[in-house]
Amino acid sequence: MKELILVRHAKSSWKLDDCPDFYRPLNERGYREAPVLARRLATEDSAPHTILTSPAVRAYSTALFLRSAWMLPWDQLAIAPPVYEATAGNLLEWLAAEERPEKVVVVGHNPGLSDLFAWLTAADAPELRTACAVALSLHPTTPLERGTARLTAGWDGCPSAPV
Repeated sequence: MKELILVRHAKSSWKLDDCPDFYRPLNERGYREAPVLARRLATEDSAPHTILTSPAVRAYSTALFLRSAWMLPWDQLAIAPPVYEATAGNLLEWLAAEERPEKVVVVGHNPGLSDLFAWLTAADAPELRTACAVALSLHPTTPLERGTARLTAGWDGCPSAPV
């Protein structure tokens, strides 16, 4: 893997008191923000080889906007159960365990995504807010270790690469 894009799902709804966390949908703001983020990514960055998404409704919904904006075929969108409720350590193990294409997008949740971002860049990184994304450059033959990634871009409120 040469590039990893971490996307935090768009804003979800808390209006349904009895709705389990896994099934929480996007709220109105989320449905406005997700397509905007998707269009920006598709305009400013080349399409990934695959999008791996948490199966939670809010993350999967966000991933659908990304797939559509990049006009990816359905086989390039994969539901990845390990992403739901994953810690940075779990995400790291999962990413390192399998052969991955050169460019991967992971759509998931906090605190796991923010912690993974901070660990890979060895930075005191701020929390990734909803509906934002960061692109990380990785050396394809270097193992995923602390500080081995370089921030190359950030979108919609996420940290950006140094100028």
